[in-house]
Amino acid sequence: MTSEPARRAAELVELYLDDPGRRSDAKSMPEAERQSWGEIGADFDDNGAVEVVRAASQAAYEELIDRSLVGDQSVAACLEVDRSRVSQRVADRSLYSFVDISQQRCFPKWQFLGDKTLPGLKTVLVNLDPELHPLTVDRWFNRPDVDLLVDGAAVSPVTWLSSGGSPDTAADHARFL
Repeated sequence: MTSEPARRAAELVELYLDDPGRRSDAKSMPEAERQSWGEIGADFDDNGAVEVVRAASQAAYEELIDRSLVGDQSVAACLEVDRSRVSQRVADRSLYSFVDISQQRCFPKWQFLGDKTLPGLKTVLVNLDPELHPLTVDRWFNRPDVDLLVDGAAVSPVTWLSSGGSPDTAADHARFL
């Protein structure tokens, strides 16, 4: 049997999710709705946490763009290929890109080694969910993974691939993001 607070919470969540104009923060929520949520344990006193997280995410996104080649022509010059080849490689998922706010394709530099891409990059990229946020992809590729070891130390997928690690092993990990 469901408790009254749990039942009320479920009803409120359902109403919230059914509202096409969902509110993005509690401050815009009607006071009666805030009180109803509060009665079942919701705490809206975040001391600005949402704004802090939003600002940190925006800064990380801008930093990722700074660490990227912007535009197909930049990548074509880096890889010494025709611009159309860049589009082909994006389509076959052997290059990772995301679109920035100005609608330009951005290519994180971690995937390049001189005029080549990381060995086995395509094997990993085809196993990534294409809907992942660029920050998620960037962080995964650049943070140590306890299951990817080089000389007994956990390394990032970028280091793993560039040091000759099996792309299939990294691809297995990428499937779970």
